[in-house]
Amino acid sequence: NAHIDPVWLWDWREGVSEVLKTFSDAVEFLETNNGTYFTASSTIFYEWVEEIDKELFQRISGMVANERWEIVGGWIVEPDCNIPCGESFVRHSLYGQSFYYSRFGRKTKVGYNPDSFGHNGMLPQILSKSGYKYYVFMRPKPEEKSLPSPIFWWESPDGSRVLAYRIPFTYTCRGKGIKEIIDRIIEEYGNDFEVLVAFYGKGDHGGGPSEEDLKILRKMDGYKGVKIELGTLADAFEEFLSLEREGKLNIPVVRDELQYHAVGCYSVVHGVKKLNRIAEHSLLAAERIATISSLLTSYMYPKEEIRNAWKKVLFNQFHDILAGTSIKKTYEEEVIRNFHYAIQTADDIITFSIKSIEKDINVTGKGSFFILWNLNAFPVKFPVEYEVYLTSIEDADKAFLRDLDGNIIPFEKLPLRSKTFARRLNMRFIAELPALGYKVYNVVEGDAHESKEPKIISGNGIENSFFKIVKDSEVSFKVIDKRNALETFRSGAFALLVLDDYTDTWTHETNKYPDEGAFIKFTEYTAEATALGQRLKCKGYYNDSYVELKVSIYNGLSFIDLEILVDWHEKHKLLKMILPFELSDPTVTVEIPYGSIVRKDEYIERPMQRWIDVTGKLRNGEKYGVTVVNDGVYSYDFRNGKLRITLLRSPLYAHHTPYKAKEYSKDEYTDQGVHKYRFLILPHKGDVDKSMAVEMASVLNNPPIGVLTFSHGGRYGHEKSFLEVEPDNVKVEVIKMGEKSDDIIVRLYEVEGKKTKGQLSLLGSEFDFEIDKYEIKTFSLNLAEKRIKEVNMLEDLVGS
Repeated sequence: NAHIDPVWLWDWREGVSEVLKTFSDAVEFLETNNGTYFTASSTIFYEWVEEIDKELFQRISGMVANERWEIVGGWIVEPDCNIPCGESFVRHSLYGQSFYYSRFGRKTKVGYNPDSFGHNGMLPQILSKSGYKYYVFMRPKPEEKSLPSPIFWWESPDGSRVLAYRIPFTYTCRGKGIKEIIDRIIEEYGNDFEVLVAFYGKGDHGGGPSEEDLKILRKMDGYKGVKIELGTLADAFEEFLSLEREGKLNIPVVRDELQYHAVGCYSVVHGVKKLNRIAEHSLLAAERIATISSLLTSYMYPKEEIRNAWKKVLFNQFHDILAGTSIKKTYEEEVIRNFHYAIQTADDIITFSIKSIEKDINVTGKGSFFILWNLNAFPVKFPVEYEVYLTSIEDADKAFLRDLDGNIIPFEKLPLRSKTFARRLNMRFIAELPALGYKVYNVVEGDAHESKEPKIISGNGIENSFFKIVKDSEVSFKVIDKRNALETFRSGAFALLVLDDYTDTWTHETNKYPDEGAFIKFTEYTAEATALGQRLKCKGYYNDSYVELKVSIYNGLSFIDLEILVDWHEKHKLLKMILPFELSDPTVTVEIPYGSIVRKDEYIERPMQRWIDVTGKLRNGEKYGVTVVNDGVYSYDFRNGKLRITLLRSPLYAHHTPYKAKEYSKDEYTDQGVHKYRFLILPHKGDVDKSMAVEMASVLNNPPIGVLTFSHGGRYGHEKSFLEVEPDNVKVEVIKMGEKSDDIIVRLYEVEGKKTKGQLSLLGSEFDFEIDKYEIKTFSLNLAEKRIKEVNMLEDLVGS
């Protein structure tokens, strides 16, 4: 083995050089030494070799054909396994395994992430439905997570499983270290297991296995009665299964996530994590609307462009990139460019797709028109901002907004994005849009129906029919849930807490942050009423840093909209946002990739995805809770009844040891500068509504898109949905064209833990389906033939 980080303490170009040198050395080692084997993952490495050195690639291909070179992983890279969305893991397999099959005539059955820092609990299902049987990892190590055995069945909530193996101690071992590792394995495992697997060969800038390593291994055959065989991981897993069949090995089942190592990775270098979130949602939205457009118009589905954009994102999900533990240079000069390329590609596809459909939409009448598109697979009601060009109105103060059914729509007038052209109107309004569809809006001239400009109101609080929010101290707020006549949080909501953090970039040597710190004090409070509701704004300062906090509530919408702007200039500090609860026996439910997980012991720092929920019992025994949706944070802790969401951290870039007493320049610290956050706060009676949580998370991260249009005829009405899915505990995530056919690929998943019979209607064609609890299911649809077939995540027919 030769573990290689393509990016870490070096840039991408150096990573390419290291891959070429290591693969060349490995081939030479195999050619020189019969009876040896080499294992390597990350399909992007093989793509680089094929592109740069075709002769070397052919030598590798020969070794693969002779089963001397074991291709494993089948993912683009070894990614972080908590931060990417569920579909990203599917695309790692889809594109990676497709490359293996096209070049080597085979796929791998061995999932392989030895260096990733933790592994989410839905991976067994994603792996199993992508053709994998086995999974190899090393972190978390035994001191970080106790497991019943290094060999175990790892099972997802739906019952899918893979046979997993935790590498003992290290994935890089050479020279004298080989004897030390074998001694440790014999000492700790020798009485319990007939067969175990150890890795040898040096990784980063090390060149893999050497002649010296081989001599030591052969000399140690028989050492302390242990037989040493050189082989492949696939062979080892087959031997584990054989021993189980013979009754010589008891393989336990683990139904849990594999966490945690280096918890600081889920909050450091926030900007890159947020770009990853934007890129994932943008590409998924682009695929959905491009599929619809290609079926309805002459627009050609851009399969190659989408695949290339996804691969840029997937490479950026390499664990030392997305975790925030690489050098600053690689973020500024490589990573951000890759994300922007993917986001721009998605934006181009979305724009061309919706404009292709737009020409067939009937838009007639006077005034200015724009079309709002909802690219989510469910209806939405959500505040939207749009700036429209006024085609026939001289005075924007006389404009009003309506839909083409004649309904007048209140809006809040916003400052223009440019001050050089007056005939424009920038506004915020509540849009109600159909699932994966559009609605036409019209701006016409008329008498103002109500004031559109925000009006300052007295006091330091805001109120509507759902909530009353008031200042309760100079650092926090009180939130009253008027529907349920109770305080949603105990005193201290939305407080921003600054904690000392002298850990390294990873947060090695601890898995928790301090209890006590300094709260940011808010000043300059302003409360205002708008045409849509009310808003409270305040500012705060901490040393050299500045914060703006804005809390909005809307008429007819039962959530709180919280926006935070941070201009951060601190060193060895982290910033948390606090939501304190007065609940007994609280349960924390967290979104993970393509699923959710319940956690109770939450004192340590944990990863999350787009939503988190805290539900417990009120004093009267009734259940009550709050769901919190975010637009790009991934880390929290829960202690003493307080949910503490980590906004950012500022250790040194790529600093692997705890801070020593030394001064560094400010530009060597992470997360300096401006960061923006948005949260939706959704109080609820009873248990968490996961369906609602997923929908609110999706619309916050994939908001409606507005596009200017002009009066013209067309065959489609002024409002249309292209998709319907029932019931609402089933969520459609993917609609795309097939990689290998012209069928439509639809991927959906069940969120509430209910075995379900459902119906999907796409462009008027209806399909029935069944889905098990917490299952991810992929279908191949042929609209012309009214045919639906279940396929796996590699888009092969299930069972073939």
